[in-house]
Amino acid sequence: MNNLIYAIGGNAGGSSGASYKSMMVYNISFNSWTISSQELSSKRDWMATAEYEGGLYVLGGIDSVDIAVDIVEEMVSQSTQVVNTGMGISEEYSLEQNYPDPFNPSTKIAYSIPSLSFVKLKVYNELGKEIKTLVDEEEPAGNYLVEFDGANLPSGTYFYQLIANNISETKKMILLK
Repeated sequence: MNNLIYAIGGNAGGSSGASYKSMMVYNISFNSWTISSQELSSKRDWMATAEYEGGLYVLGGIDSVDIAVDIVEEMVSQSTQVVNTGMGISEEYSLEQNYPDPFNPSTKIAYSIPSLSFVKLKVYNELGKEIKTLVDEEEPAGNYLVEFDGANLPSGTYFYQLIANNISETKKMILLK
């Protein structure tokens, strides 16, 4: 998915037999691994993964005490896929105005980072309550584009904030249904 390979959960094998709930992301373009902040709801192995309509899902499995897990978890949502546009490398951190704005139900948010950075991109409502984390991982220098889907949110004013290397920038967007 977008030149990314996802490694989710699993078992270390050996005498410890430890199970994991973490997700690691391999970026083919940059030959680099990052540990995602998103995790499975519980440690498990022997699960299946499936891609459906742009989302990545984990199905079933066996938990750390050998009990079957009967849930499906969405690990990567189509609305939160991050695409490195590959168009040059910016010399500074920047967050662009979303487009379109006002939007219904989805909009695109572009940002640039000049060097390898741990990036957070979050959406908040008018009261400052966090609505969605779009990005929360280490990314190489580049220009990025994220699609935000507000289909399940009411009309209103929302704010999105980029934090990278102790630099923070916030912009306003309007969801109009």
